[in-house]
Amino acid sequence: LATGLKLTYSANISVETLDYDKSLEAVLDSINKAGGFISYRNEGGGYTSTYGTYMKKWVRLEARIPAGNYQSFLDGTADFGNVTSLLSSMEDITSQYVDTEARLSSLNAQRERLEEMMKKAEDVSDLIEIEAQLSDTIYQIESYTAKKNTFDNLVSYSTVNIELNEVSVVTYKPETFWDRLLATIGNSLRDFADFLEDLLLGIIYLLPFALVLFLIA
Repeated sequence: LATGLKLTYSANISVETLDYDKSLEAVLDSINKAGGFISYRNEGGGYTSTYGTYMKKWVRLEARIPAGNYQSFLDGTADFGNVTSLLSSMEDITSQYVDTEARLSSLNAQRERLEEMMKKAEDVSDLIEIEAQLSDTIYQIESYTAKKNTFDNLVSYSTVNIELNEVSVVTYKPETFWDRLLATIGNSLRDFADFLEDLLLGIIYLLPFALVLFLIA
């Protein structure tokens, strides 16, 4: 990073997997090795519904990754499973950061002046007014300090949102003619198998009617 710049990085990653537990372990291990931590986790699935349908597992994670390890973390996402999308973005917050620092400096100087005025104040009404101004100044200092700390945290730790979904078949992304040919053949065979299955079920369904017609004939 260029000296003086305050840059924040964030990414959104979507992953499919046939082996959910293995992929989740890879994600958590990668976060740990990068020196990061999980700030949000929501997980579900992995059970059979009342209708007998298996609900596939899924998890949504928000990970905070040290800025210095952000790119290497993204480079290793192929280990998570089939990455269907990866969107990385950067935001320059330098001007906001500088404005916040300048405001803090001004408020701290103002607090010092008010504290000196309090020491010299002799009139009660003046003292009350100075105390009110000092209280408001301290409140603003705390507010801007919290804002600066938030900026520091965003710069130091990048935010990575990860969606991991268990699937029966991963999304295939053909790259060459032969890849597309194999994918077409595979889809054709699956469609033909579905056709035969539907045909067999149809014959079984019509069999009683055919038997009745045969007996009548």
